[in-house]
Amino acid sequence: MNIIIPANLIKEYLREKFQDFKERNSELLVNSVFYEDTKYHMSINTETGLWQDFKIQETGNFYHLVSFIEGISYAEAVRAINKKIFNTASELLFAPPPSESQIILPNKVADEFKNFKKIDVREFYWSETLYERLAARFIMNRGLEKATFYYATKGKYSNRIIIPFSKNNTPYYFQARKLSVNGIKYINPTKEQHGVKSSEILYPFDKRKNYVVITEGPIDALTLQLNGINATSTQGCHISYAQLEMLKGKKLIFSYDNDEAGKEGLTKARKVCLGRNFSELYTCSPPSKYKDWNDFHIDINDKKIIFKEFEQNIQKMDFEYFATSLLS
Repeated sequence: MNIIIPANLIKEYLREKFQDFKERNSELLVNSVFYEDTKYHMSINTETGLWQDFKIQETGNFYHLVSFIEGISYAEAVRAINKKIFNTASELLFAPPPSESQIILPNKVADEFKNFKKIDVREFYWSETLYERLAARFIMNRGLEKATFYYATKGKYSNRIIIPFSKNNTPYYFQARKLSVNGIKYINPTKEQHGVKSSEILYPFDKRKNYVVITEGPIDALTLQLNGINATSTQGCHISYAQLEMLKGKKLIFSYDNDEAGKEGLTKARKVCLGRNFSELYTCSPPSKYKDWNDFHIDINDKKIIFKEFEQNIQKMDFEYFATSLLS
């Protein structure tokens, strides 16, 4: 049975979620939920909830839209909306009681991969499923087709790109990235659910090398690795004592993002390192016009140029460096 979603419910939801919009008859023009947008590339029909994104040339229904914005599966969006239609108005539309697929009991990370599907970019790009096409675009737009990614088909991480952390082909951690720009961008496994803590692990790197580059997120570490540079990630601009223990004997080269959080992270990292007798510290930021290494990789797309840029811009992270950086 096809259920007609009342127009007032659609309008109420859209007014709540989109503060910046243009209205044209029964169409609401808003900034896309799939990428950083300021030119209102998405059109949503306020009567039917059907939408289209002019830039990526995708269309979908109201259930699709809600699932992207709320970070829930398509099935959960259907249940939540139908519940709102048939139940009293006092019920919260997007706070349904946890469904079976939302409840994750304590288990190993490897068990969670039963809910993930390995991505074949060519297959996903031509998929009949909207979510899979968006996952393929995410990878292609970042120039990461040679890397391994998964897509969460169900469970807590549904409709997210999964960045795996593996050793000997066995996953020990992952980061789940949302495909839309709304809501929480990343979700990590927790100690309570999977027995691992983000501050106790590092993105896999070549331990045979005498140096390692430390980035904030796994996308940048992966980007550097694809360009011949040994790199790892601390899942944020903070390094823990546990992570430092894993890096003993290495030349540490910090390469956090070109923003205020990245600068603060470098200052804190230096203090933590000096407190653990790591005195030979270095930094190598992405070129100043780019936020991070993946932005540079997308623009340049030349392994030799990227490696040369990295190699020529390594600086010792001493007092003089910080004094110069703070004054600039």
